[in-house]
Amino acid sequence: MLSSLAGRTCHRPGRGQILVAAVGTVLHVPIHTLPPSNSHRRKLAGVLVSGSQFGDIASFTNLQFLDLSNNIGLKGTLPPSIGNLKNLTTLMLVGCSFFGPIPDSIGSLQLLVFLALNSNSFSGPIPPSIGNLLNLSWLDLSDNQLNGTIPVSSGPTPGLDMLIKAKHLYALPR
Repeated sequence: MLSSLAGRTCHRPGRGQILVAAVGTVLHVPIHTLPPSNSHRRKLAGVLVSGSQFGDIASFTNLQFLDLSNNIGLKGTLPPSIGNLKNLTTLMLVGCSFFGPIPDSIGSLQLLVFLALNSNSFSGPIPPSIGNLLNLSWLDLSDNQLNGTIPVSSGPTPGLDMLIKAKHLYALPR
């Protein structure tokens, strides 16, 4: 279904991955209508994906790369079930209309290397659980409504000081 939405599907032989390329395509695709998939990549950046119902996002069990950036019609809260995407290495939700807290379950995405949630309206504190993402090299939470202090490890509670592989860390709360 996604290949018909985007107009083309690019197969990457030897890697078992499918990248749906749809940049520049004007579509209004409610996010909850996207089917579960066995592919490892979903790139729907800038294709006017819209909606606030995420259905069963946990059914995308093999997903490694998810880019829904620059879809201003994509709104609502990020569901805690995002933490069930255990194979995710890249999550880019830049320039959408997400609001509410960043779910603590995001800290269970142990393979995550790239996390960009900037330019939304996320609010509340930065979840200390992000400190569990030991493979993270890129974290951008800028241009949101986050508040409080940057979490620092204390006893069993993780903090952003645990992100020793991070090369880009932009997470200043207001």
